[in-house]
Amino acid sequence: MKKILLVLGVVVLALAAIVVVNTLRFPTATQSKSEPLPALPDSAVQHFQQALQLPTISWGLDKPIDTAAFRSFNQLLQTAYPRISSQLTRQAFGEFSYLYHWKGSDSTLPPIVLMGHYDVVPVEAVAEKMWRQKPFSGALVGDTVWGRGAVDDKGAVIAILESVENLLRNGFVPKRSLYLCFGHDEEIGGTRGASNIAAWMKAQNIKAHFVLDEGGMIKVDEKIASQPLGVIGIQEKGYASYKLYVEIPGGHSSQPAPETAIDILAKALAKLREKPTPVNMPEATQEFLHATATASNSFATRMAVANQWLLGSVLSSQLSKDRQTSAMIRTTLVPTIVDAGVKDNVIPTVATAVVNSRIIPGETPETVKEYIRKTINDDRVQISGYDENWWAPSGKTNTNGVAYKAVTGSLKKVIDNPVPAPYLVIGATDSRYFRPISSEVMNFSASTFMEGYHGIDERLPVSEYRRMIAFMTHLIKDSQ
Repeated sequence: MKKILLVLGVVVLALAAIVVVNTLRFPTATQSKSEPLPALPDSAVQHFQQALQLPTISWGLDKPIDTAAFRSFNQLLQTAYPRISSQLTRQAFGEFSYLYHWKGSDSTLPPIVLMGHYDVVPVEAVAEKMWRQKPFSGALVGDTVWGRGAVDDKGAVIAILESVENLLRNGFVPKRSLYLCFGHDEEIGGTRGASNIAAWMKAQNIKAHFVLDEGGMIKVDEKIASQPLGVIGIQEKGYASYKLYVEIPGGHSSQPAPETAIDILAKALAKLREKPTPVNMPEATQEFLHATATASNSFATRMAVANQWLLGSVLSSQLSKDRQTSAMIRTTLVPTIVDAGVKDNVIPTVATAVVNSRIIPGETPETVKEYIRKTINDDRVQISGYDENWWAPSGKTNTNGVAYKAVTGSLKKVIDNPVPAPYLVIGATDSRYFRPISSEVMNFSASTFMEGYHGIDERLPVSEYRRMIAFMTHLIKDSQ
């Protein structure tokens, strides 16, 4: 017995030594000094305000838009950016999405695609009174511009335009052509705008050097890392919605059966929500964790990331406690629409629900549907695709590639000591349509502020807007 305990003690000490050595050998983040941000002219702020004052709302695939607002945005583009209008060619797709072409001096170089969308989500009537500034006021209060779309995504769109207009003003001529892509329906899938633009570019056999869209930010949080994290999307989760359908005889509410259609559906939804789907940590998330750990002050964090061969389950458990990091390591399933009943004293015959899923790389819409079926384990619940708006997880951008390094290089010029942190985009952006024309698709906005989007009090500090314009200018110049 003593020998066994001695052997176990030696094994434990050896494991502890390996863990400590791996942690101590784990790399630490490097430091760098940024360049001063160029001055921001008053006109740049005014143009941003004007863009936010236009209610370019996407209400839904089957709902009309305020065409006057979208036409006014088009007019703003032409009047605020005369050099872009006169020196770049432009095509319209779906009437209100635009593709500008800035021709470079060397046609043999693959072009760059800089993109964003200028449509916005609606503001709920009940929430409008909760805003500190009117949602479509474009109000400038102190150092902050307020309005729906400030963060998602007019800030990025106007930053691109301001950068390009200023470069044209200064006589800059790129060697590598640029395409500026501005979608008008991203919030409802991008099927009329970005999808058609990407299809046209593919038909023209255009292969892009890289594509940059919304989706990441500069995260400043000393509880997570001692240095700013440049959170750069390199891969997107897939997307699918599933309809659950239950049909059994209803009747009078005074004589309920032991189970109704609502009961069966509720139990099915509860099963899906009782526990998360299994952990399936993709490479993009591994890269994010590695980058974050290099800048972490927490020995425990560095230890867990450096020794996943032993502490992987502990790490996964900790990530699962936060809804954002949990979504980076598994497929998510959540009911978003529930429908049953027509009258308070009638037990409905049919109950339905829509379950939305964001699919982790390595899984598919088909495997998720099978998981739902097995988890519910009730043949009375029919499962089908909700609509045709679904897609598999995207490919992954190479973080050792020239394009990724161009983005990280420009990042280092606009903020001190950033740590590039590639990550898995858990939402969905228009950039997914462009992967057939480029293997280097990234999602990033050079702002430390991302609050209020799709919610109340959406706004953007002028200081961050200024940083975004500077980043775009550096990126265009440095990618030649």
